[in-house]
Amino acid sequence: MEASRVGDAGEGSAPAESDTWRRTRDNLLDAAEACFATYGVAKTSMNDVARRAGLSRPTLYRYFGDREALNVGVVMRRSERLVRRAVAHIEKQPTLEDKLVEGLVFLIDHGSRDDVVGDLMSTDSPRAASRLLESDAAERVSERVWGAVLLEDGIRAGVRSDVDIEDAFLWLVHVQLSMMTLVRHRDGPETWQRVRRLIRRFILPAFLDDAVTAAPHRASGR
Repeated sequence: MEASRVGDAGEGSAPAESDTWRRTRDNLLDAAEACFATYGVAKTSMNDVARRAGLSRPTLYRYFGDREALNVGVVMRRSERLVRRAVAHIEKQPTLEDKLVEGLVFLIDHGSRDDVVGDLMSTDSPRAASRLLESDAAERVSERVWGAVLLEDGIRAGVRSDVDIEDAFLWLVHVQLSMMTLVRHRDGPETWQRVRRLIRRFILPAFLDDAVTAAPHRASGR
């Protein structure tokens, strides 16, 4: 009897993860992105995706239980592709404060400029955002980005002892999504100065008792 798997993002009862499972899932996500590019996010149907993938609707629903789950799958895969670049950017920052501030700015910037992610989150919002935040996958991606910062650098730099690291991973995803909404249609120097100011004023103190909350002046750019 074939094993079943319930995905983190509300997927249907899909086959147990294997090379075949991963290839089929990637094929479906590729098809979804192709349909979004052709028809737009709002007008793409599950029928369109199944047809583009060359698979049946029942197969699609075995991997993604509904349209929201498919949307979240697309967002998560695009987020996973950004992880390595985000980590490399964070590692270049000299202090824990800078890692948190500039790491969040990097994620907010790239996330807000991803048209597919932006359209998915705005078209299906707030359901897609809620579904994403409820998924274990979002927290795992956040851990890959911030794990070394909070668990290794953080210990050496004096992260507050009362910080629950797992809660922090999830909360940082909330912050990123919220800030993406702020900057998506207001992309300019003043907006990014405000983003840095908000992060330093309200987020750094949650991690560091002696956080420097005054943002350094930046004349332009990110």
